[in-house]
Amino acid sequence: MNYQLSDRVRALNPYIGAELRDKVETLRRSGRKLIALNVGEPDFPTPVHIAHAGIEAIHQSMPRSAHG
Repeated sequence: MNYQLSDRVRALNPYIGAELRDKVETLRRSGRKLIALNVGEPDFPTPVHIAHAGIEAIHQSMPRSAHG
């Protein structure tokens, strides 16, 4: 099957996480040793003070991220 993307889909900007992942992989292939913190799920619980700050922000009707 041969699919064509619509103009609207082709006009979308790339996802920043994918761009960062690609940059990290390029740097690793060039020999750089680094730790990527841009994608994934932490393997530890959210610290209590951070969870409380998030709950307080929701109560104050501040549900936006830093990007919003």
